[in-house]
Amino acid sequence: MTTLFDKIETEFLPFVNKPLRYSGAEKNTVLKEHAGRTSIVLLYPDKYEIGMSYKGFHILYHVLNSYDNIVCERAFIPEKDACDLLRQKNLPLFSLESRTPLSEFDLVGITLPYELCFTNILEILSLSDIPLYSKDRKGKKPLVLGGGINAINPEPVADFFDLFLIGDGEERLPELLKLYAEKAAGQNDRTGLLKELSQLESIYVPALLTGGTRIKKAVAMLKPENYTDAPVVPLMEITQDRVSVEVMRGCDRGCRFCQAGYYYRPLRERPITDIVRQASSMIARSGWKELTLLSLSTSDYTNIEPLLEVLYEKCSMKGVKLSFPSMRAESFTDNIAVIASIGRKSSFTFAPEAGSERMRMIINKPIELSSILDVMEKVLRLGWKSIKLYYMIGLPFETDEDIIEMAEMINEIGRFSSSYGRIKINVSISPFNPKPHTPFQWSEQVSLSVFKSRIGILLSRIRTSNVHMTWRDPEVSILEAIFSRGDRKLSKSIEEAYRQGALFDAWTETFDFSLWKKVFKKTGINTDDYLSEKQITDPLPWDFIDIGVSRKFLESEWEKARNESLTKYCLKQCAKCGIEREYKCRELLAEKVKAPGIKEIVREHSRVLGHNAEPVPKADVRYRVKFRRLRQSRFLSQRNLSAYIEREFFIHDIPVAYTKGFHPMPVLSFSHPLPFGFTSDCEFADIGFKNDYIGDVEQDMRKVFSNITEFVEVKKLTGKFTPLMHFIDYTEYLIIIPDDSAEFFTECILKFRSKKKLVITRENKGKVKEFDIVPFTEKLEFDGDNIIAGINFIDGASVKMSEIFEHVFKIPEMDYYKYPIKKIRTGKMSEAGLIDPFGN
Repeated sequence: MTTLFDKIETEFLPFVNKPLRYSGAEKNTVLKEHAGRTSIVLLYPDKYEIGMSYKGFHILYHVLNSYDNIVCERAFIPEKDACDLLRQKNLPLFSLESRTPLSEFDLVGITLPYELCFTNILEILSLSDIPLYSKDRKGKKPLVLGGGINAINPEPVADFFDLFLIGDGEERLPELLKLYAEKAAGQNDRTGLLKELSQLESIYVPALLTGGTRIKKAVAMLKPENYTDAPVVPLMEITQDRVSVEVMRGCDRGCRFCQAGYYYRPLRERPITDIVRQASSMIARSGWKELTLLSLSTSDYTNIEPLLEVLYEKCSMKGVKLSFPSMRAESFTDNIAVIASIGRKSSFTFAPEAGSERMRMIINKPIELSSILDVMEKVLRLGWKSIKLYYMIGLPFETDEDIIEMAEMINEIGRFSSSYGRIKINVSISPFNPKPHTPFQWSEQVSLSVFKSRIGILLSRIRTSNVHMTWRDPEVSILEAIFSRGDRKLSKSIEEAYRQGALFDAWTETFDFSLWKKVFKKTGINTDDYLSEKQITDPLPWDFIDIGVSRKFLESEWEKARNESLTKYCLKQCAKCGIEREYKCRELLAEKVKAPGIKEIVREHSRVLGHNAEPVPKADVRYRVKFRRLRQSRFLSQRNLSAYIEREFFIHDIPVAYTKGFHPMPVLSFSHPLPFGFTSDCEFADIGFKNDYIGDVEQDMRKVFSNITEFVEVKKLTGKFTPLMHFIDYTEYLIIIPDDSAEFFTECILKFRSKKKLVITRENKGKVKEFDIVPFTEKLEFDGDNIIAGINFIDGASVKMSEIFEHVFKIPEMDYYKYPIKKIRTGKMSEAGLIDPFGN
């Protein structure tokens, strides 16, 4: 019987865009038996490369799998092509680790990262054969659990979820699963089970919402055991393709527009020792050569300079680059600037948010232009060539005059940067969205006409040629605002839009605002109800959720914004936001330490522009390695394979030689790329070392070629040698066929052998060429049970196996992946026979 695993391998993975999104087998994954354990699949409602870059996903995956009685696996919404194929083949959406259908888990935990993923959630449920509405789920269907920052107002999607976890999940989610295991045994009444689970603090069951409901946000302490030492490493490139370490959670700045700043209160910092230990281990066990420090404002971390001093020493020894995703001009020191400049430089980012001093008072972000120019002077002097600026348009109480001042500010930054050469200034504009649980939750969302008018004012006043402007589609922001402040009336609109094809609304190429306008009209939604300014006395859909910040404080901040008045940063003077009633905020900060060695690091590098660690010079000696490509690497491109092996060199501290240049690469070359979807018993790679390499090369290669590959043999290359791509001119493949099809394939092979020519057509970049496959098909015969195909390489050209199947066996590409194909021999054909790359 064909299993789901087999169908995924033969009917799904070969035919989707980027199959590595769905193939699993990433490094450091956890695979457990489901029997006797509570199972949960963590699901991110966006593409794999986005979801795998989300830090919270990795934290929960590690925490849950640290419990022996819990199975935690991962899934992501497939791309549109893969969604369509799953339906066409009648395949369920499955987890990556064990390829278990989502409907067979006890819980499906869906992150709500942003509002425009709501239709994606319905697609996930549909592909999983889980009814869209909670009220329609019966019996053994899994509980659908929501969480993440946008669960701060879950009401627009509340009808689709059985329950939500409000706040941090590290501590509350294991408690929930433990309670589920206790209460679900023998429990056939879903309503009764949900009532039991709702007794746990921070758990919200929408079906049980009453006027007296009050859900308190969970706040987790940043314990070292909650952070993994061995991150899951994808086999493909992802959005944040690097080691990411959280240094603190929360922010003390109090920007009035920032939902994350309020949601993640209180500010919690990790000790330096925990950060350094985790970072060192993650680097050693991932193979990534870049480390980024995550927080809402990394330069505000109490011990940022001591931390950078220690991390610099650790990273410089390993050739690892430090990166900083979030820095504030007010706390960005000369020392931070110098350390940030070491290594490859990309863009440096500032977020003034508002263009006039008046508006920066209103949003409680009183950064001055002089501070930005001071930081720019630091980074431009150290070699940066690109600056990013982030602004918002449509903030409360904004006028056209504020936009004119924004233009003047951007022009001044452009003029200032020009004295440092050809500096690119990339300005990104976003329409402001009023967010729940912020002082601006009562504000209006500006109309499309106002936004377009103000963009026009801004563009007409930009005078510097090195400034490039981009802005977010205001229609996207309108939809985001509707959902951000939405209620349960929107569930019917979300379902209707989904039925009409809305999907991946956060992606420009698939967003269709006209569809949403029609849907809102059809479902009787007046969008002005969600976009207009609210009165402070108005009830809000999310009022029952308590994030620890009092409504009284938010009201006072709204009035302060109206009066253009500032509130001091939390750590300078407690603003009595309400969170202090439960937490002693200052006790959650890291103990302050000194950084005595940072001055020496700064002296060493402050005059160095474009510093790069010295690569190992050109290789003195090379080894040729034979290895197998296993099933897990069937869909790995040559580029992916090279990146994987380079990471393995780094993990096992094997000192391969590197090329010279701005981006040094390991001296590593392969034989011809393995065709997509094949396995192989005879792959070869040439690897360079210096003469002073004293390792045990066989043992080292066994370490490198493991997991998705398997080491076979290694030999040292002596004297002159021919590169693999030039040496190999012949390859044999084993094609496994069903027992009852020998007669059919025999007849096809005999017909082919009788032909002197078999001309096919190939299309490349719109050009059609004829191609005779006979000279390239050296062998096509049975070995007794299966087929051996011997393929020649002539002047760099060859026949594809898909072409042999199509033109010799009359089997289309959609079907030929059902036949497992393995590369079994390769080398150079001579009169004496085949010589393998080792010379045998």
